[in-house]
Amino acid sequence: MQNFSDKFSKLYFDFIDELRANSVNAKEILLTEKFGNYPDSATDAQKLAFVGQFQDLIQDLVMFADEEILEKLRSLGFANRTLRWMVNIENIRFELDKLAEIEGLMIARVYSLKAIQLHLDTKFKTSMLEDFELTEIHNKVEKNKLSREFEKLWARRIYRTERNIAIKLDPYEVSMNLLFDQISLNEGVDEAAAKKLFLTLAKGDTSMLISLLGKFGCIGISERQVHLEMFPLLKMIMKDVEMLSEVDYHKKKESNYDADYTKYRISRVKKIFKK
Repeated sequence: MQNFSDKFSKLYFDFIDELRANSVNAKEILLTEKFGNYPDSATDAQKLAFVGQFQDLIQDLVMFADEEILEKLRSLGFANRTLRWMVNIENIRFELDKLAEIEGLMIARVYSLKAIQLHLDTKFKTSMLEDFELTEIHNKVEKNKLSREFEKLWARRIYRTERNIAIKLDPYEVSMNLLFDQISLNEGVDEAAAKKLFLTLAKGDTSMLISLLGKFGCIGISERQVHLEMFPLLKMIMKDVEMLSEVDYHKKKESNYDADYTKYRISRVKKIFKK
């Protein structure tokens, strides 16, 4: 039987080539550009401008980190808890390719890899905002200032639209409105859906991306077996979810699963996809 994923193999490998080329350029910029020191006593806008320098670079490097890249980011103030979201693409490919070889499992690796890249990129950037103390308490809930800024921008956007008011915007608001328009266009959704998508990711919630990995088809293989096979991949990329190794599992003596590590792995993956 020809595996379903074969249909998307060219897209998958072309995407990997594109990612690799982008990472080479991004690494050169990161290692040669002078970014200056983080402005501790600056305004929030200046702090956001500092971290904003890394937005595109991180997207291109999040699956291609080497020791040079990691050392450079550490020197710029990035904490290890943020750098943990940089997962090597070869390790990800190994797990995706293993899944693609399973007879009867229908999974498009290219879309899975795109979802994983955006997941890791989003998690890195929201953790980055915490590294540089760009969070605040709003209605007794801690939020990063990017999501709060976007909420306020959205409110102003609606106000201007409803009242047909022409107001000169500062450069930051102009760029954010352009980003918002781009999301609407690229995702093919209306403004309300685009706003929800952006704010969800801005808060670091990538559950909708991870759920895409659970959109597979299977013939002659059970969903439970697929969940079991997906555990290593999810364990690799879900750094903020407890997914124990077999050694750690037995040390913890998870009585809920009768010391059955297989049941534990299936249950963890099933729970992730249900979120």
